[in-house]
Amino acid sequence: MEQNTTTPKNAERKGVLSRIRERLLGPTGKTSPDAGKTQAEPQAPLEMQSGHMPDPDTGLFSDLEEGLDAAVKESIRIEVDVTVEPFLDIPSSETTRVDSSDSDTDLTANVEAFEGDEGKEESTAAEMIVDAIETATPEKPSRFKQPTQFRRGKSISHHRLGINLLEKGLITPQVLYAASKEQEVTGEKLGQILVQNQYLSNSERVQAILEVSAERIAQETVSKTKIPVEKLIEHKIIISTIHDDGIFVATMGDERMVRRIVAEYYPGKKITFVPFSPTKFAPFIANMRKSSDAVDTVATKETVLDRLIFRAVSTGGSDLHFIPRGKSYSVYLRVNGLLEHEHEGPMDEFLAVAAQAKNRARLDSSKKHAPQNGSFQIEFNRKMVDLRVSASPNIEGECIVIRIQDPESINKNINHLGITRIGKWTQATSRRGGLCLLTGGTGTGKTTTMYSTIMSFDRQSKKIITIENPVEVRIAGVSQVAVNEATGFDFNKALEAQLTQDPDVIAVGEVKNEETARTIVRAATSGHLVLGTLHTGSISETLDRLMGLGIKDHELRYILRGIMSQDLIRTVCKKCHGTCVDHEGFTCAECLGDGYDGRTLVSEVEYFHDHNDVDRLFAVREGNAQPTWETIVEDAVNKYRQGITNEQELDRLFGAAARPYLERAA
Repeated sequence: MEQNTTTPKNAERKGVLSRIRERLLGPTGKTSPDAGKTQAEPQAPLEMQSGHMPDPDTGLFSDLEEGLDAAVKESIRIEVDVTVEPFLDIPSSETTRVDSSDSDTDLTANVEAFEGDEGKEESTAAEMIVDAIETATPEKPSRFKQPTQFRRGKSISHHRLGINLLEKGLITPQVLYAASKEQEVTGEKLGQILVQNQYLSNSERVQAILEVSAERIAQETVSKTKIPVEKLIEHKIIISTIHDDGIFVATMGDERMVRRIVAEYYPGKKITFVPFSPTKFAPFIANMRKSSDAVDTVATKETVLDRLIFRAVSTGGSDLHFIPRGKSYSVYLRVNGLLEHEHEGPMDEFLAVAAQAKNRARLDSSKKHAPQNGSFQIEFNRKMVDLRVSASPNIEGECIVIRIQDPESINKNINHLGITRIGKWTQATSRRGGLCLLTGGTGTGKTTTMYSTIMSFDRQSKKIITIENPVEVRIAGVSQVAVNEATGFDFNKALEAQLTQDPDVIAVGEVKNEETARTIVRAATSGHLVLGTLHTGSISETLDRLMGLGIKDHELRYILRGIMSQDLIRTVCKKCHGTCVDHEGFTCAECLGDGYDGRTLVSEVEYFHDHNDVDRLFAVREGNAQPTWETIVEDAVNKYRQGITNEQELDRLFGAAARPYLERAA
């Protein structure tokens, strides 16, 4: 009796190979048992004569290899020129030609590797065959300069919006890949994910939608409009979006009448009508009521606190101040660095507002004689806005301050902040290791510059850690650590702990003691890029501050990469040029009679390439050399000469310090 040497593993393997062969070559017919009886049967091999059966897969492997060769040769007949992107030492101008012979070689190698591995399961075998076919298929040349992450088998799903953003350079392939994977999990829209993760501003998202599929803009609504709520309700108007070129409007009323109304409040803009969605009308009107100056909170079912916060966020305010005054309380909103009276109410209303603010920020409402700090979030215009609440006792009870951290106003493109010598700062932060310092007083925009610098890094390939007190804005792709000094977890301990996390970039919110200063110096010495902030007003003062914290000259000589001292100055309105009225004599619709339409940075910055540049900095500090950089006052005066700001702002910000420069300019 013949001995059957087919093991269960071999049988399973034979079944897998048979199915793969049928999948690639099609079903093969079997000959009839009687077909070969008339022919002389060949001599049995020696192995069979000795009672040992051959491996049943020997012929199967041969058939499989021949079948795969034939299939590939049939499917790949045309040579394809593939441009090889710069990689290692290969010049970018060289090209590699992929033809069927190359494909055959790669395929044979994969099949041979497959034959030598008998322990694979069915899924592994199928994956290897698929990999062999994919390897043999020529790829189209990539247009991206950073494709290394996608050479490991990652691919980007086809998104028209994503491709548009890639072509404009607003996002990278890595960001699109990560966002598409998040979309598969959450089911949210791609543009919304990019905005929430601070890779894209909402205005950039809307502009991309207009370019890709303008009909989709009907699904959008603005968060604020100049048109009074009463007219919106009367004519059933929804403002979908407003951009530089025009305004998109939906209405159920007379389009001719609506066109006249919209043109009155938005002169010069092209008006385009889009389909009206009845389900969006009620939420749109509710949002417009919250951002209006009306005081009817019952109509919108919103509290006074909700309305004040919504108006502050929609007008670009930075903080709200609730100040009790005995019989009443006042609310001030800081816009462009200056406080404006926003609301007045009775004390019973103040007690309710204070309790609501403290409750949302998870503070103890019963504790009114000790300072407390907390935070909470609200959703605004498809993004989360962080609100920091500070409660401090005063003689009338307690003062409540809510600081608004709008991610769209903080996470700006660093090239749009107004830094005159931006190239020096980007050179400093592009170094692999070293120390870069941001300096300035409270409210001078250091946090915005810090976040914008972090946003300019590749968050997909670098481990970035921030240490803050507290974390002001959440950034996707960044490990953010909140300091809790009440429990002893201060900046120094947090920094020590994060050095073991293998970071590439470390950003420290505030360097205020010797321990923290020495730790960031040690981190920079060990090869990390460290960003830190100090409360000083110039580059020279920064050195004095570091010396006061116990840092020696020789410790900074080889690690200092850059210092930037900054402040914020108001810019004159571009429409009325600071006159507060338009060409017809009416109050300017852009600045609302204020004469200013925002703020920009004035700064002094220096980049230190090596220790020789640092030595020159020390010489300036000791009075042995003149500064090689433009001072912050000189930068402000130059912006005044360019018409960006005016003399009143120079006097408000710098006072007598700017006079010599103005007289010299005159």
